[in-house]
Amino acid sequence: MVSVATQAGTRGAQESRTPTSHAQVVSVYGMMAGSMVLVMALLAIWCAWFAAKPGIVTSPNSTYDYIIVGAGTSGCVLAGRLATLNPSKSVLLVEEGGEFGWLATMPVAAPLLQNSVTNDWQYRTVPQQQSSWGLWNRTSFWPRGKGLGGTGQLNFMLHSLGVREDYDDWRDKYGAFGWDADTLLPYMKRMLSAGTCASTDTGECNAKSSKPRVALESVNPNDSGIASAFLDAGRILGIESDYVGEMEYGFISAKHTISQGQRWSTVHGYLKPEMKRENLNVLLNSHVSQILFSDSEDSTITAEAIKIVDEYEKEVKVITANHEIILSAGSINSAQILLLSGVGPKEHLDDMRIPVVADLPVGHNLFDHLNMPMYVTFESPVSITKMKLSSLRVLWDYMIHSRGYLASSGVQAVGKASSGSGIILFGMGTTDDALRDVANFRPD
Repeated sequence: MVSVATQAGTRGAQESRTPTSHAQVVSVYGMMAGSMVLVMALLAIWCAWFAAKPGIVTSPNSTYDYIIVGAGTSGCVLAGRLATLNPSKSVLLVEEGGEFGWLATMPVAAPLLQNSVTNDWQYRTVPQQQSSWGLWNRTSFWPRGKGLGGTGQLNFMLHSLGVREDYDDWRDKYGAFGWDADTLLPYMKRMLSAGTCASTDTGECNAKSSKPRVALESVNPNDSGIASAFLDAGRILGIESDYVGEMEYGFISAKHTISQGQRWSTVHGYLKPEMKRENLNVLLNSHVSQILFSDSEDSTITAEAIKIVDEYEKEVKVITANHEIILSAGSINSAQILLLSGVGPKEHLDDMRIPVVADLPVGHNLFDHLNMPMYVTFESPVSITKMKLSSLRVLWDYMIHSRGYLASSGVQAVGKASSGSGIILFGMGTTDDALRDVANFRPD
């Protein structure tokens, strides 16, 4: 417009030139408007092309061979592997939430994601009688991820293979043969190894991937004064790092599921590489309210379908499974769905007026790693604080070099005993800033 106005003023001062007609002005504006419409159309097509994500559906089929409820850490693995190894079978992965935004890729943002309305179920324990005395109302926050990737998209990314005793107890005490430590270790090694087999329809290895299924980065004690001091304390106490069948014990540097400064989860390692497969569909923003069962001729109860409610359309749909329904909605929601479906303690179901399908002790064996926060004040400025995070140098290091405070979860080291107990060294925040609210900490 400035250019046109300048040209018109110049022509008015030169009597030898013909004045611009109204038709010519309209023509110029018409060309400009047409160009703008074309640019906007091309921009819309470009955005739609990049926004389109293969595998994600809004209108699922009425029947699938396998239905997986819950797109968390385990659900993403199951969906990716089932679709890969069974190319002739259809797989549907159903998730209550949507996709996590860009903030979830930044490791240091975990405290901001937890307790959020969009990404967290916001569960709380009831007030405790024998614990949680240092928390407001003696209540523990219980973060559970809601969205593609589940809790693996909002936790602090701390990685551990666990302890041998737990795996062996599954076999020895509960008869879960094939789940002992020695049997599972080859699979653990494979998921952590770079150069694993790339996906093929036959399952054969005809190429190597550049990243492991689970990418890990370890805290370097040379870059962290607090981690270095922690490891020194372990050596003074005579508790140094040791391996027992690939499982590490003692005072050790923290290992995180981080790759090149960004959060890495089973969404990246197992699900996304397979989402172009025609036999894999992912349904987001859909609440599974119930599993439907049927009685066979031999009185065997079989799970045959799920009932879902679309978050936007509020439409109830029933989707049938030809082979299996796999419930992987987490330690809380899996039990809840079973109870709502009539599978659980008969007395409790009767109280809730839910028809009993199977009288089973659902929810009676719940374990989780709830923690007890203990704040320690250091004289040296070794902790990650909000002031440090607001530095331009810190932002530069992260955006250009994918390193620094923003690429850290804040967990620097761990002390891990064979009994399953341990300590986590979390070097972030101060007792007088908002980060303590993540743990519901009540200062004295």
